[in-house]
Amino acid sequence: MARPPNPTGPSGPPEQLANVPPPPDLYATSDIRFVMIELGKVSTKVDRLIQDVEGQGTKIDAVQHPS
Repeated sequence: MARPPNPTGPSGPPEQLANVPPPPDLYATSDIRFVMIELGKVSTKVDRLIQDVEGQGTKIDAVQHPS
């Protein structure tokens, strides 16, 4: 589908930008730091959980298939 040509003249795009203040920050920097620290703690615990689960799988295999 073809686009209509850009309008020219008085109904065309504005020559100056509107004087609008920038939007406020969504979250304070301290809030972001807190979330990042907590995510680091959770990821450390998840890594430890993965290691523990892998260790349990090895133990279960040893019980199921004794040498």
